[in-house]
Amino acid sequence: MRSRASTQRARSPPLTLGRSPAASRSATRSPSGGSPAATPPTARAEEANVSTRSSSVDVVVIGFGAAGIAAAITAHDEGAQVVVLEKAPPETAGGNTRAAGQVWYSPHDEELAKEYLRGLAYDMPIPDDVVDAWASEQVRNNDWMTARAAEAQGHIDVDPRDPFGQGVTFEAHTYQEAVKRQTGWDVPRDEFPEFNNEGGTEWVTFGGTQGHSRVWLRLKAALEQRDVEIRYSTAATAIVTDGDGRVTGVEVLGPDGAETITARRGVVNAAGGFENNPEMIRTYLGLPYVTPWGTPHNTGDGIRMGQALGADLQNMYQHMPMFGIALEGLETGEFVQPGGPAFIQVAQDGRRFISEATAYRHGKSTIGGRLEFYPHRAMWTVFDETVRTAGPLTAPHEAWAAGWEKQVVGYVWSDDNMVEIEKGWITKADTIRELAEKLGVDPDGLEAEIERWNAACAQGEDPYFGRPAEMMAPITEPPYYGYKWGNLLIATMGGLRKNGKAQVLHVSGQPIPGLYAAGEISSTFTWALGGGQSIADAIGFGRIAGREAAAG
Repeated sequence: MRSRASTQRARSPPLTLGRSPAASRSATRSPSGGSPAATPPTARAEEANVSTRSSSVDVVVIGFGAAGIAAAITAHDEGAQVVVLEKAPPETAGGNTRAAGQVWYSPHDEELAKEYLRGLAYDMPIPDDVVDAWASEQVRNNDWMTARAAEAQGHIDVDPRDPFGQGVTFEAHTYQEAVKRQTGWDVPRDEFPEFNNEGGTEWVTFGGTQGHSRVWLRLKAALEQRDVEIRYSTAATAIVTDGDGRVTGVEVLGPDGAETITARRGVVNAAGGFENNPEMIRTYLGLPYVTPWGTPHNTGDGIRMGQALGADLQNMYQHMPMFGIALEGLETGEFVQPGGPAFIQVAQDGRRFISEATAYRHGKSTIGGRLEFYPHRAMWTVFDETVRTAGPLTAPHEAWAAGWEKQVVGYVWSDDNMVEIEKGWITKADTIRELAEKLGVDPDGLEAEIERWNAACAQGEDPYFGRPAEMMAPITEPPYYGYKWGNLLIATMGGLRKNGKAQVLHVSGQPIPGLYAAGEISSTFTWALGGGQSIADAIGFGRIAGREAAAG
C-alpha cells in the first residue's frame, strides 16, 4: 500500500476498538428519530473552503468493503495503478463487510447456481447476463479467497478476541451443518429448502465459525501487500465526466482538503448502501426510520453520485431487516432474542400478530404461504423474570462475533441484562399494566393478551398462530420486562443498475462509459438471499468491476 506521504510500502495503522472521533463522522444525528442524517457531498466540499488539488491514477475505487477491495486487488493485478477511497477513518473502516458474519457462499456447479439464484429471485427476475456473470464468478470464490488468505498470512491485524489468530484455512459446510456446529440448533439443510441448492455449499468460513471480521481483515491485508494507495477519511463527493459523458475521475474531500483525482481507465463505485440516510429510507423503503445494524457510514453517497450522472436505479425496495433494538446513545442497534420461552411479541394494541417462532431468513419469512419481508411494524417483546435470568438477550461475542456495536465498537452485553435495563434499553415494571403504560402499548390489550397466552400455555397449544408447544411458557414471574423492536437494518440492497460486466447503466439503458459498480450499492439479489451471499456477490462482481475498469 502506498501512503500519500511516501512512495514506500506502508501498512495502515493497527485496528483498535472504539468509536471514531466526532469530527471524523460522516453523518449527523437527526433530532427526530435518532437516525443520523447524511451531509450532502457537495455541501461538504463547499464547507471545506480549500483550494482543489489534482492527481492521476488508472482506476479509482470508492469504498473499502469486500467489493471495493476485490475490485482494487483485481485491477492492480491486471496492471492498473489504483487508489482506494474510504470515507471512514481506519478505526471504523470496512463498511458492512467488517460487521458481517464473515461467511461466503461458494457453489460448485455453475448451472445449478444459476437455477438457485433464479429461485431466490422469486417473482423479481434478474437479467440473464447478470445471472450468468454472477454464477461464473461464484464458482471461483474459494480459489480466489484461498490465494488472498495466503497473501495475508502473517500480516493480518487480528481481532485480539479471535482464537483463530493468523490462521488462513477455511471450512465449507452446508447451512445445516454450519448452524448446528455453532449453535446446536437443528435447521433445514438449506436456508431456502424450497429452491434447489444441490449445486452449492452454502456457508464457507475461516476457522469454521463466524465473525471477528475475518474475511475483511484478510482481504485488507492482501490488498496492503500490493502497491495500492488507500486513503482513509477521504470521501468521494462527485464523479467527473468529460464532454462525451465518459467518467474521467472523482472529486474527493479528505484530511488535506479537496482534490480531483483523474481516473485514466475507470471508476469503481463500491460505496455501499443507504442504511443511515433517513430521507432515502423514507423514500425507497417506506419506513419512518431505521437503525443500522452494520456500518453507520453508509449514507447513500455513491447512489446519489450515480444519479447525478443519469444512472438508472434497481431494486430500491430491497433490504434486510432483522431482530433487534436501537441502543440509545449508540450509533447502531443490536440483535436481540429472548433466551427463554416466556415471551411474546405484540403490536401497539397489545395483541400478538405472528408466531414468534416464524423462521427468519435474512430479512424474509414465509407468511401466508409467500416469502415476505419480516414484519417491520412497530412491535414490542414482553417477557418475565425467567427470561431475564436465562442469559443475555444477545449472543455472546464468542458465539457470534458480528454486528457493529459488538464487533467494531466492542460493546459487551451484561450476562444478566441488568446493565441494559439500567441504561433504559429494556423497560422493567412490577405489573403487566405498568409495563404496557411505560412501553406505550395499550394496557387493556396487553393484559388480555397475556391472559390468553398463559391459558394457551396451560393447554400446551397455540390456537392463534401455531407456535410450537416446546417453545411456549407462561409469563407469570414478576418483574416484567419489554423492549420496542426498532426497524433494525442489516443492509439495503438497492442501488445502481448494472449489467453483467458491472457497468453502471444510464436511464437510457446504455452503459455509462468508465463507471462500474459492485457490492451492496448494486446488489444482484432482487428478493431472497441466504447467509454468505452478500459477501460472495461483493467479491464476485468486485472482481468483474476491477477487471473491466483496468481494461479501460
